[in-house]
Amino acid sequence: MICQVVRIFFCCLASIIWAADACAYHPPAHILILNSYHQSMSWEQDMLQAFQAKLESDRNHVEIHVENMDTTRVPYGEQYRQQLFALYRSKYADTPLRLIIASGNNAFNFMREFRTALFPGVPVIFCGVSIFEEGMLAGLPGFTGVVEIFDAAATVNIALQIHPRTRKILVINDYLPTGAAWTRTIRQQLAGFAGRLDISYADNLSMEELQRQLRSLSRDALVLYGFYFQDRLGHYYPEQESIRQIAAASPVPVYGLLNFYLGHGMVGGNLISGNFQGEVAAVQAKRILAGETPDSIAVVKYGAKRNMFDFKQLERWKISQSKLPPDSIIINKPASFYGEYQKLVWVVTVFVSVLSLTIVVLTINIRRRRRAEQQLRHAQDVLELKVMERTAQLHAAKELAEETSRRLELQGAEIETLFNNSPVGIIYMDAQRIIKRVNPEIVRVTGFSPAELIGKTTAPFFSSREDFESFGSMVYAGLRQGGTYETDRLFVKKDGTGSWYHICGRLLNKDDISQGGIWIVNDINERIKAAEEKLLLAHHLEQAQRYKSLNVMAGAFAHHFNNIMMAVQGNLDLLQMQLPADTKTGHLVGQALKAAKKASNISASMLTYVGQQELHMQPGDLAAVVRDMEDLLRNNISPQVSLIVNHGGMPVWCHLDATQIRVVILNLVLNASEAIGTAAGQITISTGASFEELEDLPAPFRESNLARGRYACCRITDNGCGMDETTVAQIFDPFFTTRFTGRGLGLPVAVGIVKAHRGALTVVSSPGRGTTISLLLPAMEMPVQL
Repeated sequence: MICQVVRIFFCCLASIIWAADACAYHPPAHILILNSYHQSMSWEQDMLQAFQAKLESDRNHVEIHVENMDTTRVPYGEQYRQQLFALYRSKYADTPLRLIIASGNNAFNFMREFRTALFPGVPVIFCGVSIFEEGMLAGLPGFTGVVEIFDAAATVNIALQIHPRTRKILVINDYLPTGAAWTRTIRQQLAGFAGRLDISYADNLSMEELQRQLRSLSRDALVLYGFYFQDRLGHYYPEQESIRQIAAASPVPVYGLLNFYLGHGMVGGNLISGNFQGEVAAVQAKRILAGETPDSIAVVKYGAKRNMFDFKQLERWKISQSKLPPDSIIINKPASFYGEYQKLVWVVTVFVSVLSLTIVVLTINIRRRRRAEQQLRHAQDVLELKVMERTAQLHAAKELAEETSRRLELQGAEIETLFNNSPVGIIYMDAQRIIKRVNPEIVRVTGFSPAELIGKTTAPFFSSREDFESFGSMVYAGLRQGGTYETDRLFVKKDGTGSWYHICGRLLNKDDISQGGIWIVNDINERIKAAEEKLLLAHHLEQAQRYKSLNVMAGAFAHHFNNIMMAVQGNLDLLQMQLPADTKTGHLVGQALKAAKKASNISASMLTYVGQQELHMQPGDLAAVVRDMEDLLRNNISPQVSLIVNHGGMPVWCHLDATQIRVVILNLVLNASEAIGTAAGQITISTGASFEELEDLPAPFRESNLARGRYACCRITDNGCGMDETTVAQIFDPFFTTRFTGRGLGLPVAVGIVKAHRGALTVVSSPGRGTTISLLLPAMEMPVQL
């Protein structure tokens, strides 16, 4: 018994002496931990604590530097990446790093891109990487680590073992790049449950919309919670806040894949953990610090997950611990005094045991410290010499950096000048189509100021939100393939008007859509307008030629037909004079004579239509012509239709054939009355002078040489059935009618009369909203005294 005590005593004494010897000075190994997010996140805290705990035995020889990229709250674009590059290059230029720990996807990709430039040859261990492929390390020596591969199928199997009546599962992830990648992986992992479970995936919703969807879940459903930091409205939610709101709204248990949601409303599952990732990374770090090469250490893809559950949630959902997997870890579980303070009990026991050896240890330690102080003085002298050398090197490096900075400023000024003076518009936007920068040409062609564009989406350029969304879905699918999208498109300017632009866009990096894209915008309104004017001119020319041919043919036909009918009428008149009126033959001759006269009237109408009717032009007041016709017009329209005539206070002078113009006005009023039909309605006639831009009027509505100028106007408006565009285009064609009865010559005759007066008819109509026809005759320069 005494021998065993003595043996134990000397073992403890040897350990103390070894520890005292370890206090001798050794240069520390500098380790940089680069976090993708922020150290306030539970994941980063767990990883760092586990990493430090594993290296605790070497803590006096290790100096840990921690950098947080904070890419969840700061947009991770090219500019920010370059700023981080410049910061780390300056900050760690004089720090001899032995190892780099990259936590998360963004930190891993940052090291892949900039390790050679920032820290050449320094080994890199990555952890917490959820997007990993074997080809990512091709051509990158000195990389190893642990992959954040979750197992959604394992969690679902555990949940089905606990809840065998489950028939539906709702999967929740956000729509950031990491969340979208998680959704794709979960779909693949849960493909084997097709047919057994109804698995749905939450849309990109706001938190309130998502909570409403959760409250509607039936009792045979479960929730699988993945990765969620931001909702559709761009609101950022810390990990504990998001799971608390989801769990509070869910009427069914919530299972998950990440351990930092545990303890805040999630039941549990097969979880990946920052703690476990940090432990594995620490083991790999020890091996590298001990001399192994990173390339000889395989990437760990499995084994960093644990079955973990929250005791409070098990109690809430009345889940028996017997249903859990045998190796499950349960947090928040009440423990005994010894179980809760086991380390403290053993510490006190060891302290009491070691206390008796303190005097011996102190004596030996004093001797060791004296020797260490001598070594420290020598090291201090060496360090001061190195500081002097390093100061000289820093001075030279500073001069080089200042020269490089001046060159970069000059290049930046040149690029800025090209950007600001570009003859085409340039828009730079991120992956969410949020505008980051525009040049002055964009401001000029759209009317929006930079403050109204930067920081916002391009939705104001589109006519509707649906148009904005459909354009993004169509275009960005092609851009992700590395192509360039180019087209002519109508956008909306700030003043609400439409404007044509030629746009050309592409992504800055097709492999990393988060870097955004650039769009070139060119105003092509003048080109579009010129093309439209060319087409319109060709149309007008074709129409004018067609109506010229029609006029020649119709005039010849009307003259020949009228000559023939005059002979027929003359013979019939002679025959009627020779026959008694009360005979059957006399009656038939009378009917034939009436028909011949109607045919002659049609011929006269055709001559009027083609402008070959003789006119008796003289100065006249158009308002007086309308005023003299009031009684005639009222007697010829339906009794249910009221006629309102607005004469105005001044005469409307022009050259006209009053008889022919009365025919025009009568035909227009009769057509208005027939458009109203048997229902009650109203026809309004107004006269006055107007200034018209008439070059673009369709040819059938006007005289071919009509130009802009001052016109005498008679405007006839009805509240009848109205007409569509097709009908409006045909109403002045001969023999066209929308009524069962009628010859279809009233309006063509009116056109012929107006054309002979070198005037125009304009029509504004739409179905159900009535029709307005304006009669325009060239006004006289001065009032004429008759």
